[in-house]
Amino acid sequence: MILDTQPEHRSSDRDPLRTIENVLAFSSADWARNNDTAWLYGIVLGWDDEPGVPVEDQSGAMTELAGRFQWSEERVEQLRALHTEYQRIAAEYQHRSEVERKRAGRGRIRYGDPVLTVFGDAISIEQPAVSNLAPNLEQEVLLRINPDDIGAHRDLSVYLNRADARALRDRLDAWLTDTAKETHQ
Repeated sequence: MILDTQPEHRSSDRDPLRTIENVLAFSSADWARNNDTAWLYGIVLGWDDEPGVPVEDQSGAMTELAGRFQWSEERVEQLRALHTEYQRIAAEYQHRSEVERKRAGRGRIRYGDPVLTVFGDAISIEQPAVSNLAPNLEQEVLLRINPDDIGAHRDLSVYLNRADARALRDRLDAWLTDTAKETHQ
């Protein structure tokens, strides 16, 4: 299969999810031609003409494709669930890329406003200024608790390298996923 990758179909930014969406949405390819490409298109863009309406009550693309590729109701629900999860991931990715970068004191960059916790602590993520004494800090981030209120509350600062930051993110994502499942049950 040859993909139509004309400039107007490619994303102008560096967002890989948006680029995939644009290729699927604006390509002249027939994504409903075979089961595999129809399935991928359904995950990314969805085939429902009327989201939330049962497949048997629709007369659009999802119904047609379910018949053509012999997708059971369970398979259609799986595709819808994958599409919903894709949309969640894409929204989270977009939200992360929109976090504002601000100059903080001493040449640091602060990522967004501090997060205020339920117990009144403020947590900020900052990239330290590059120093001639410690040039390797450029690839580290500073997790600070109560950064602007030193002395009034407990103050804690922890340097994280990229692996540390990913590990914390992964653990928080796991917790968020688990607690999201619990609240939907």
